Order: sequence, then C-alpha cells, then structure tokens
Amino acid sequence: MKKIYLVTVALALMAMTVNAQDMKRISKEAPAKAWATTASVQKKSAKKIGTRAGELEDNQRYINYSYDESLVWPSDFAADTQGAISLGTIFYNTSFANYQDCKIVGARFYLTGAIGSSKVTVCKVTSKGYVTDALLQKDVPTTAAGWNYVWFDDSYEIDTNDFYGLLPYYDYTPANKPSGVGNPIGTSGNYIGPVGCLAYGDIEGTHDPSTYVWTPLVVGYTSTTEGSNLMMQLIIEKENGNFILHDLAMDNIALAPFAKAGETQVLAFTCHSEGRDEINSVKFAMDVDGERYGSFTYDVAKITDNANVSVKLPVSEKWTVGEHEITVYPLEVDGEAPAGNLLDDKLSAKFKVYKDNFDRQKNLVEYFSNQQSKYSYFGNENVYATRDKRKNANVDDEEDLAIVDIHAATVDTDGNTLADQFAVTEAGKVAAYSTSAPASVSVNRYFYDDSQVNAERELAVNIAAETQYKDQVVEVLNGIIDQSAQLYPSFSTVGIESELDGTNLSIKVRGKLVDDYAKLMGDDARLTIYLTENSLQGKQMTGDQSSKPRYVYNNVLRKVVTGNLGDALQVNGNIYENDYNVELDKSWKSKNMNIIAFISRPMKEQDGKTALASALNDLWVDNTNQVAVGDSDMTGIANLVSLGNVKEIARYTIDGQKVMMPVKGINIVKLSNGKTIKVVVK
Repeated sequence: MKKIYLVTVALALMAMTVNAQDMKRISKEAPAKAWATTASVQKKSAKKIGTRAGELEDNQRYINYSYDESLVWPSDFAADTQGAISLGTIFYNTSFANYQDCKIVGARFYLTGAIGSSKVTVCKVTSKGYVTDALLQKDVPTTAAGWNYVWFDDSYEIDTNDFYGLLPYYDYTPANKPSGVGNPIGTSGNYIGPVGCLAYGDIEGTHDPSTYVWTPLVVGYTSTTEGSNLMMQLIIEKENGNFILHDLAMDNIALAPFAKAGETQVLAFTCHSEGRDEINSVKFAMDVDGERYGSFTYDVAKITDNANVSVKLPVSEKWTVGEHEITVYPLEVDGEAPAGNLLDDKLSAKFKVYKDNFDRQKNLVEYFSNQQSKYSYFGNENVYATRDKRKNANVDDEEDLAIVDIHAATVDTDGNTLADQFAVTEAGKVAAYSTSAPASVSVNRYFYDDSQVNAERELAVNIAAETQYKDQVVEVLNGIIDQSAQLYPSFSTVGIESELDGTNLSIKVRGKLVDDYAKLMGDDARLTIYLTENSLQGKQMTGDQSSKPRYVYNNVLRKVVTGNLGDALQVNGNIYENDYNVELDKSWKSKNMNIIAFISRPMKEQDGKTALASALNDLWVDNTNQVAVGDSDMTGIANLVSLGNVKEIARYTIDGQKVMMPVKGINIVKLSNGKTIKVVVK
C-alpha cells in the first residue's frame, strides 16, 4: 500500500467541524502566511463546458468536474526527473452517493500533446490516506492531444461503504515528450484543495524510489501556491435505465442577515447539473414568507459544476420589522419542468428587515495573545498597524477600534503550559470559545466564513503572519472589519458615564434602542464591560530563541466588570441602563485605564461549557463604546442634559419618581458635579 503524503491532513480538513474549547495550539503561522500571500490574488475564471453527453450512451455519464479544454494551465517538474510518474486526482465517496450500484466502466484524461503509451489505473483510498492495489487497469498503446478514452475490460460496482475515496491516475514518462515542449498535462477548473492533482514517482528528481509517495502537485495557477485540477474523469454505467439529461441541484444559499426596508437585498446561491449534460437556462421563482414575490432567468453561463447565481431583491416597505424567509426554486430547466431528484431543487434562508438603526460608535477588536508565543508578537504588531491605518484614513483622525488584548495561558505542541503574567482567569471562557490558539483576533464577534483566511473555522482569525506580510494582513483585516459593520447594523447606542473616587469606580452604561429591538437582536442581548490598561511592560517572545524583555503592552484586559459572558440589559421602554461599582486593584494605574462596553448576542453555556452552545454566526456585537476611566461619553444619547463637561447622571419626575428618559412636564435632573436642576420638557 502506498501512502499519500499530506492527504490525511486534507481529508481531515474536509470533515472538520468547529470545536474551539481550549487554547491548545500555537503553531498557526503557516495558515496565516498562506492567506496573507494569496488573499488579494484574483484568479482568471475558467469558462465551464458541458460533459458532452452525446459521446456516451444514454445509460452512461462522466463523474468528476467539468473542464474547459480552451483553458489548460502549464505545469512543471524537476529538470532531471527520471522514469515514469503517475498523475491522479481523488474522488471522495460522496461524489458517488447518487450512483450506488452503478458500475465504473471507463475513464478519460486530457492532454495538450501526445505522451506516447500510458496506463490508466483506479485504486481505493482509505480514510487514513493509504492507496490500495488496483481495482481497474488498462494499457493505453497511444495517446493524442485532447481527451483520451479508456474502456476497462472489467468493471467495478460502486459501493460507497467500500471506500473513502477513489484515485484514478495515468502514467506519464517525461522523457518521452518532444524536446523543448512543456509537460502536456491537462489541468483546468477551480482549485479544490491539495488533492486536486497528485503525483507519484521521481517528481523531485531524487532518483530514490524509497522516497516516492503520492504528493499534492501544484500545477496550473503558477502565480499562486494553489494549482488547479487534473483533467481526468471516470465513466459510470447504469444497468437498468438511463441517466437523466438535465437534473438541477441547488446548494449554498447566502444573503445578508439584515436588510433595510426600501433598499435592496442580494440573494446568492450555487447550483450545478447532476444530469448527464450541461444546463443552459433556468427560470427561478422566489417566495417570501410563503408567497410568490417574483421570478428571474439565469442563463449567463452554462451550468455544469457550481454556477454562482446572484439576484437583487427589493425589500418592500410593507414588510414588518423582524424575521422573514425567502425560498428560491426552479420553474423551468432548459424550457421544461424540473426533473430528476427534486429534493435538492429548493433553498431557503432567513433574514431580518429593519427600518431604523444607529451609527456604529466603535468596532470591538478582541485580540488573544500569550507572552511566550512568538506568533502573538507578530499578531500584536498587525493589530496596531490596522488601527493606525484606519485612524489615518478617517477625516477627523479618530480611532474607530476598541481594542482589548486578552492574555491567556496556553499549551504548546509538546504539551507544555505557557504561562502569562497578564492572564485573566475570568476571561478564559471568552478566549476558549473564540480560538484554539493565541495570535488570533475577533472583530465585532463576527464569524468570517472563509476557508482560506479562516482555515481553523473559528470565531477569531489567525493573524500571526510575520513582518513581511504585514501589509497583506492589514488589508484583509480591514476588509473583515468593514464587512462586519456592513452586514450587522447597530440597533442600540452605548453611552458610558464613570466616576473615580480613590480606587472605587462607578460605571453607568445606558443608551437608546430602536423600536422592535427584540425582533432584531432578540430578548437575550447582553452587555459586557471590560477594564483595560495601557503601558504595561513584560517579556515577549519574538522568535524561537529571541525576545523583547521590556515589551510594551496596551489595552490589556484587567477585569470583566459584568458577568464573564455579559449581563442582561435593564430596559425601560426604548432606554436601558446598567449600573456597576468596581474596586480597582492598587497595582493598576487608573490614569492608563479604559472602559470598553459593548452589546452583543449572548455566548451561551451548556453543561457549564461555553463552546459549541452558541452558533458562531449568532454572536455579533451590536455596538461598542470606549472611554478613559473617570471620563464619560454619551454621544448618540439624545435628550440627555450636558453642560460642558458636566453630565446628567439621574432624572426624576416632580414627585420624585426616577425615570429613564425625559417625560413631559418638570424633570428634576441630577448632574455629575453634584448639582440638581429643573428642566421643563414640553
């Protein structure tokens, strides 16, 4: 059995689920480098072509991706590669889910030039990444440019319980190609991962057969580290009956979680053909809350693999504030009623309509770090480079980020505990829920669902790329910040009043809520308050053996004033107010401290554990504000008395009843300077 190098990693990633219970790993630099160097690269899109069903019998079809013969990417090997090599691609058993008991009877592979004789083989791949002996095999006496067809003498009846994946491959001897001509390997289509093209043999030019393993081969997109897919397909046959020609399948629906009445919502989804041939045109219908809203026709490109469909959806002023559901489904496929498997012909998604919102005051940035992690050093530098770039871009030179540096102990890859002098035990649940490693950042608790940037599929994104990648990291992180604010408008304001008396700190957080707030944020929104301190010094690792002994840390989390996972809002009408008193540690320097307050969806606990009890896309921050300890900021809180630096701290009716907002008549207003005044509200 031959072992596939790195394939087990790839298989694990394909099946990975989010489970960020502990900060266990710190070696996340490599993924960060990968997205830092490729995130801004725009790949040339390949036109999709049909499967040419006419070349096969009605009971036969191709399995695997469709390709564009006019767009074939170059490839290369070591100059002194010797002997034959094998080139293949993995088909997971899920690709055959609808073809149980059909038979594999042939294959085809695409070349840009003849390679002489060859041989086509199909093997099983186990869940541990091992390749078995041949299931099917056929010699190919001659080859030519274009598709080369092979019909096996025997067949293999598909049983998806019998294999984890199938590996079809063909043999190629580079020495047989004409001199001065590049390798005629056909690769095309969209990148599908490190198993899109595999090679076995002397591809590194070592001439040592003991080192040969099935290895992911980068071919195609030579400007990146990715590559494209080997142009190879299997041919399957159904014994009883024929394959349907056009069978539309729909998946991966997406739309913004919120849409403002009177504006436009964008609905996007993917679809592909499960039939034998391409689909040229589909007429789709859209229902909102069970009633027909409209229809549209998609015929921009031929549908073979995954076609990306998007359509603008005007949001009616008549729709009520709160949750609505949109459903999209086909009415006609190439002019005929949908046929085949109709269970995958309908997609639904929910979104919320709003009519009013507030400006976002600050963007919350929770950065998770550890003093003994060199990756934390690089991540920290990237966070503050992002802050500076945003500040310089603002017309008023104002900072729009409220940064909190959350330190926590972690465990290295050898199982050693890495302590941190600034670790705050009470924030452990937040850290554990957000990431499995330091040098990660969460922005507005927005789950950035991108497999390249957020390979770990966690709430916090790894930003541990080194200095030479800083500009790319800042660019991507800025994009995440802006995207989070765009997708999640603010439905509350956050005003902070604080008063410091010695080491006793009183904090009042209050603000306004839009009408029907609970329909937008739920009735379980939470207020969280952090105390942070600047200008702390400590030892920070910056490399395997190097460190900065007096590294300066800013915005270090000192205390969670509320409950670890926030407190319920104390609401009266459209106003809320939560009051707290905190005794500051005598070692803290209050003049260097800030108060950060934010409202968010709740992190929920289940059986005493935070992780996995809440969906990662249901934790977003509604709004955030920040003030220095002892200062106040009631920006956005209208109808509150403000006389210079003097702030309103309480309001009463003429008969002494405390109220949360101005009421008609005489109001008694208590000010932060100790004075009380009368205000007439008309």
